[in-house]
Amino acid sequence: MMSRSAAYTGFIERHRRGILWAALLLTLGCGLVASRLPVYADFSYLLPPSAPSVQQLRALEKRARVLGTAMLAVQSQQPAARAAAADDLRAKVHALGPELVSNLTFDQHVAREFIWANRWLFLPLGELQAAHDGLQTALHRRRNPLFVDLDAPSAPAGALDGNLLRTLQGRVAEAKALHDAPSALVGKNGALQMMVVNTPFAPSDSGRASALLRGLQEAIRQVQANHPQVRVGMAGDVLSAHEEQRSILQSMAWATLLTVVLVVGALYLYYRTWSGVLALFFALLVGTVATFAFTRLFIGHLNLATAFLSSIVLGNGINFGIMVLARHLEARRAGHQGTAALVLAMRDTPRGTAAAALTAASADLSLVITDFRGFRHFGIIGGVGMALCWISADTVLPALLSSLEARGRLQAHAEPALGRLLARLLPRRSGWVVAGGAVLALAAIFGTWHFLTHDPYETNFKNLRSDNAALQTERAWMHAIDQAFGQGISGGFVIGLRERQAAAPLLRRLRALDDGKPAAQRLFSRLNALDDLL
Repeated sequence: MMSRSAAYTGFIERHRRGILWAALLLTLGCGLVASRLPVYADFSYLLPPSAPSVQQLRALEKRARVLGTAMLAVQSQQPAARAAAADDLRAKVHALGPELVSNLTFDQHVAREFIWANRWLFLPLGELQAAHDGLQTALHRRRNPLFVDLDAPSAPAGALDGNLLRTLQGRVAEAKALHDAPSALVGKNGALQMMVVNTPFAPSDSGRASALLRGLQEAIRQVQANHPQVRVGMAGDVLSAHEEQRSILQSMAWATLLTVVLVVGALYLYYRTWSGVLALFFALLVGTVATFAFTRLFIGHLNLATAFLSSIVLGNGINFGIMVLARHLEARRAGHQGTAALVLAMRDTPRGTAAAALTAASADLSLVITDFRGFRHFGIIGGVGMALCWISADTVLPALLSSLEARGRLQAHAEPALGRLLARLLPRRSGWVVAGGAVLALAAIFGTWHFLTHDPYETNFKNLRSDNAALQTERAWMHAIDQAFGQGISGGFVIGLRERQAAAPLLRRLRALDDGKPAAQRLFSRLNALDDLL
């Protein structure tokens, strides 16, 4: 075994420059690929592509454009101030241009104009036919008092049924009143006015969403400055999707940075050699960056479950390099120098760390059998990460240690006192340890059983959402809009049918589900089909 480790160490020392240059170029190339790795906060990327809900979503996306929505709210107890601020805000939103704003719904003027111009199309066909027949009869009688309609059912003499006439006149009057009424989108209490911004892009388009939100936030800031007596806020899926993704990216960056700082700091405090710790970290960086380049090439994205694998790969992958560095420094403290110390470090370390890497990778890769993409991708990335970090620890790290030894830049300080302190803490009476362990094991088994048998699984996806100041503000404005206009003003889902004839029966069945239920127990706040708008 000693000859194999010596042969391998000799190979590393002869080719250390090539290994290090290759590692550097690989890290730069993989870093470029990994930098383009997107993070999708959409829950559909957690589910398997074969799931009916995902397939139906993708089918709908092919049939219709996926548009984003931002709702702007202007709130004030002074109607005139509220209206003036809303007009100011509308002008600023229009100025953002069609690249960011495809439509701005400020009021109901267009819809009301259409309804009034086509008011006769919205009356029931039977009533129009009855009115038409009555008018025809009235005209004939005026021209010929002896006219008798033999096809008409028996009816009292008269030109037009008075009840029907009053009904039609009342409906036309209602339509006229609706047409002439203020058309701004003002809530029930009169204090909140809203406008809806539709985007020509999907909420997941982070680049254009960022540009739109910057423009809207600047517009809101200017309106607040011009109208200090009003409050202006924003809600909608463009803002929530952008903030969710930004929160994930920031959390991922902070988690990775914190992991690096804590790990590097702990290693330096223990080994007290910056050169050795930095060599260890560079070797780990090679394996980690290669892992996420692999993810970009073969998976294509990160999701809610895999976004934080950077810190997990760093935290687990560093174990292999720690063993190599620890064995090398032990050999140095024992009096071995240069190649001899590296040979001793590589004598048993690769085999032992290979077993650890295989165990960790197997545990991760076992998740591949699941259909849930959040777990499957987690297993693939974690398993590949363990393998690549092990390879890097046994190639790049020995080459770095050899280079440092050749330059005399690796010092082996005395063994830290922490190890001797921990050794003193070991219990001397094994019987008590076994008994205590048995009691803890039984308590843990009971606690686990109680936990698993009392509905431990989270079923509310809202509890998986991020929680930061921007999202809390967005939810507060969304709640205010819902209170002012009703729950159905936002959210909802679309059912796409293959044939138009199937829409009406399905709509009747869905509406029947809420028949006779109080508002708090209904499943749907509003149900509409395309035919309702035509």
